[in-house]
Amino acid sequence: HSANFQVIFAEEYYRVNVAWVDGADTLQSLSSLEHCGASYAFVSHYSDDCYDIDTMLVNGVSVSWDSLQVFNDIRTDISVVISMHQRVYRITVTELSGGPQITPFGRNEVVCGDDFTVTFVPAANYSLQNWIVDGDTLPPTSAYTIEDVHGDHSISAILEGTGYHLHATVGDGGMISPMDAYAL
Repeated sequence: HSANFQVIFAEEYYRVNVAWVDGADTLQSLSSLEHCGASYAFVSHYSDDCYDIDTMLVNGVSVSWDSLQVFNDIRTDISVVISMHQRVYRITVTELSGGPQITPFGRNEVVCGDDFTVTFVPAANYSLQNWIVDGDTLPPTSAYTIEDVHGDHSISAILEGTGYHLHATVGDGGMISPMDAYAL
């Protein structure tokens, strides 16, 4: 008697899951099914340049990260969690004369990628002469917006007094009362 035997080997597959997270929010994820013994590579940076990597966990263990991650000879499921945070920038708003007539005023934190608008609020006897943004002089407008913030900035408002002053002088023997200058 002869017998025919057929041996069937089932291939093993393992799942590789990668997630980029910011707190409880998943920013991006990918999943792949890989053959036993296969290699798998991915780029660890996130496509949005407003985020920085804090930590990377592989199967719950913190590992150092490179821009290219490679797993060789895969023989188990792999879970990768890349924790990230969105950059925050500082925009400092000042005015060089007058009182606080600019809003928001002072140090402001702005999330990377957001827009930031500063507004001139007119006050008695002052007008906006110009804006100085990061050292560049710009014409006066009621508001100025930095779009898609990707760095620290400084904004100053140059204000100009709009009142008039009366100055009087008198020759020998004359008298003027009162003797000081007055804003009108």
